[in-house]
Amino acid sequence: VVSIACTITYPKNDDTRAMAVGLPLDALVVETDSPYLPPQFMRGKQNEPLHVRSAVEAIAAARNEPVSRIASATTDTARRVFALSRVPAWS
Repeated sequence: VVSIACTITYPKNDDTRAMAVGLPLDALVVETDSPYLPPQFMRGKQNEPLHVRSAVEAIAAARNEPVSRIASATTDTARRVFALSRVPAWS
C-alpha cells in the first residue's frame, strides 16, 4: 500500500501523479502529512487534515476518474490496512 499526500498537487510532482495512475486503487491510501506539506494552494501555511480532499481530487484528476470513486476506494483501503471498523463518511 502506498500513501499519497497533498504534495501530489505540486506542479512539478509528476512522479507522484504517475504513480497514482499506475497503481491499482486498492493499493492507495491518502494522507495530509499535517501540519507540514500542504496542498499547492496553501503553500507556506500550516496544513490541516481537511485538506486530504485536495490529494483525493488530484488523484482523481490524474486518473481521469470521479472524486467519489477515489474517495470511496482509498477509504476502503484504509479500513482494510489499518483494521478500522469505522471511518467517517466522505463529505
